[in-house]
Amino acid sequence: MDSDFPADIRAAIGAVRASEPLRHGGRRVKAVLRHELAAAVGEGAPDSAPAFVVEKRLRVGICGSPAREVMFYNRVAPHIDLAPLDMPRLLYSGRFGREDRLIMEGVAGKIPGLGRVLGPLSKGIVALEASSSRWLGGLSSGEREVLGPMEYFAAPGRLGGFRQGFRHNAFHLGTLRGVGWSEMKRLFAIRRTLSALERQVQEDAPCICHLDLSGKNLLQSGKRLTLIDWGEASIGRPGFDVGCILAQFARRHVASAYQKRRSKLLEAYNKRMAAVAPELQEAAERGRAYYLGCTLLFHLRHNPQESSRGELLRCIEEELAQLPT
Repeated sequence: MDSDFPADIRAAIGAVRASEPLRHGGRRVKAVLRHELAAAVGEGAPDSAPAFVVEKRLRVGICGSPAREVMFYNRVAPHIDLAPLDMPRLLYSGRFGREDRLIMEGVAGKIPGLGRVLGPLSKGIVALEASSSRWLGGLSSGEREVLGPMEYFAAPGRLGGFRQGFRHNAFHLGTLRGVGWSEMKRLFAIRRTLSALERQVQEDAPCICHLDLSGKNLLQSGKRLTLIDWGEASIGRPGFDVGCILAQFARRHVASAYQKRRSKLLEAYNKRMAAVAPELQEAAERGRAYYLGCTLLFHLRHNPQESSRGELLRCIEEELAQLPT
């Protein structure tokens, strides 16, 4: 496998004993590989050098733009705080032809259930939102322009809400066979509210969001809880990552279980936000409701036979109704 590595990669990580491909997703991900190392990582590496590394091979954009995860690790990661969460150390980043390569510290551990780590996860989200909001606020216009591909409301495919846009998703759902007049009115009322809310959310202070917070992207080893896979990281708004988690809970649990998990998450998150960044609290409420609504409409748009459609719409309506007028 070493023969597939340019010299500077071999110099960065040392000899590779064995390699295996890993399952991967993402529009610009070509391959993800796990490399077992024969020795410690490069000269000057810490004593706690990993036994293995993870390599990501990412497609370069049409105009040569780097993949989102490359930009995150190179330009954003050094400036944010995740405590008490952790993230893998970047060991190497480089471009070869039409391919970007990232090599990160291998992190061993088990995948925890989201419901079991809501405490540290909430604290980590608040730390990310607070630290990145302050960092972004201190950037010059030129420095911010460099991060343009990460802008949630400006990057291709992001303008107008989650993925293809909540307006399109709500309209499509309203035209499905079997959708009655009452449900159609609910859908278009949600669409109007989200449209107005989006204008407010765009005016809120930006922050870095992970936007793919799920159990598969968390690894727990003892007290260490590591957040991996930053391929969807964006310059979003406070509350987006909480909305992302709530959307998962809404899809996977009945109403009573959803409310229990929602209460536990928001109690931990709001308590931490009040202590660390109270100036972001109102924005976080708007961002949470907006992202939850957009995400669930996207889910229903692509799963039109969802048996719990009424319950998911109720989750959106309740979240929007609790926003201050």
